[in-house]
Amino acid sequence: MSTSFDIRTNPLPERERAGASLTRLLSDVVPLKRRGLRCSTALVVRLIKAVFSCLQDASSAAELLVHIPKAIYNAAAGELSADRRIIPDHFNLISGGSRKARVRDLGADPDGRLTGGDLLIILVCSPHGLMISFHPEPGGEEWVGMIGSRPKPVAAGCRAIRTLAGTETGEVLGWLDRAAASLERGTQAGDPCQGWNDALIDILSDVENLGRARAEELERIRTLNRIHEAAGWELDQGRFYNAVEHALKESVGYHYLEMQMLQSVKGKWEVASSFHKNETDYGGPLLTLILKPPRRDEILSRGKAVFVDENSAKDVFANPKLVSLMMLKSGVIVPLIDRGKPNGLLKMFSCEEGRYREADARLFQQIGAVLARSSENVRKYNLIRRMATVDALTNIYNRRFFSEQMAREFNRAHRYGSNLSLLMIDIDNFKHYNDANGHLSGDKVLANVAGILKSNMRESDLVARYGGEEFTVILPETDLAQGKVVAEKIRSSIEQFDFEHGEKQPLGRLTISLGLATKTSEMKEATDLINCADIALYRAKKAGRNRCVAYNDN
Repeated sequence: MSTSFDIRTNPLPERERAGASLTRLLSDVVPLKRRGLRCSTALVVRLIKAVFSCLQDASSAAELLVHIPKAIYNAAAGELSADRRIIPDHFNLISGGSRKARVRDLGADPDGRLTGGDLLIILVCSPHGLMISFHPEPGGEEWVGMIGSRPKPVAAGCRAIRTLAGTETGEVLGWLDRAAASLERGTQAGDPCQGWNDALIDILSDVENLGRARAEELERIRTLNRIHEAAGWELDQGRFYNAVEHALKESVGYHYLEMQMLQSVKGKWEVASSFHKNETDYGGPLLTLILKPPRRDEILSRGKAVFVDENSAKDVFANPKLVSLMMLKSGVIVPLIDRGKPNGLLKMFSCEEGRYREADARLFQQIGAVLARSSENVRKYNLIRRMATVDALTNIYNRRFFSEQMAREFNRAHRYGSNLSLLMIDIDNFKHYNDANGHLSGDKVLANVAGILKSNMRESDLVARYGGEEFTVILPETDLAQGKVVAEKIRSSIEQFDFEHGEKQPLGRLTISLGLATKTSEMKEATDLINCADIALYRAKKAGRNRCVAYNDN
């Protein structure tokens, strides 16, 4: 810390108006070590009372100049003036170290000309001094300021405030001149105040620790708010995982992240969905750290975050060597608990030692609670969405969802000039099968056909039940020739499948007919492509069934 200050070489910035924050101005020019302290109003009151307590133990030469804003004075509920007759928004000079210290009113600070309405405390007992200055944050619940307890910086602060007044005179300004001079010429010889100075240092340390704890608490709240704002409103599962990834990266940081949504099936935990992010130099994006089932069950049942390092990884993971290979030094496993019930796990690891600490357990518990509630909302939304878009019998998309997707794909193909083909599929002689074998057997056939269709499709293709025994397949980026290959592959797979009672069908096996249509420039709407595929299907059935007919061939 600097031990010298010259107001002539370190001029105060010009005040834009009367009432500007004294604390901010002093922070720019006075070499005080403790700045940027953040306190609540109650903590500021506690600090003032501590200074008053020190004054009582000081020698009779001690003097205390205080300017206490009315907001702090009112919050103290009379505690600050019980035996000292302190007047808020006035300069009060308290002299003498006894409990019967004299209090003088040096007058108000008109329009906050000197203090800007800030809290100001200057305690002088040469050669020691103390300066405290705090200004309110917007809203008035938080105060930010600085504390100096060395004589030369405090003297510099007195000179700086005196400079603000320019050529003005008055008792307060005269006292500031005398206080600065006293501190500048003071020596350590015959220190009459060493006892209260040591106590004051302890108090300042306590205030700093409390301020730091409050700052950490505010940062914890901000972290939770960022995560909730990013992920709390996402209902789509993919977007939810992406939002969680970005929010945790920004707020907490990680090199390996894994989030799992779990469900209990017959008393055992199964992964319903998961998300991985591996930013280490080892392994790929799908690499995963597998928890030992007993430890996983224990973490979920206890509902407490577990902190892991290289040494403890072998007790937690089934593949602990990965932790060393990935050079992960610090990790935390957080159970996601919603209304007392676990529904997932969050695993975070960092290559930095001590990145996640036991002291942060409360923060991670609350992060887990936020993600648990959000993930449960995602699960319910997707369940409802599934009920609205997926056919319950065949477990493929229903006609409503098909129509929506068909319109999107048609518009996309029209906009970019890309290929788009559509298959309409009908089970041959299905009424005969139902009449001969019963509707339950017919339902099994529908489910089996849907499964075969899905197994033969790409991830970008969409299979849907169009109605009754009719199915449809959207084939993006697929031309007529490619569509014929897909159609024949499907037809052959159905023909070769051993359906129960299939030999009773008119063709000796259970088969399907397919109509294929590919988008052309003449087609203006998605329904045009659907109608063409439907016409092709009709021709396939009329031509003898168990075949594919392409509309575009004609």
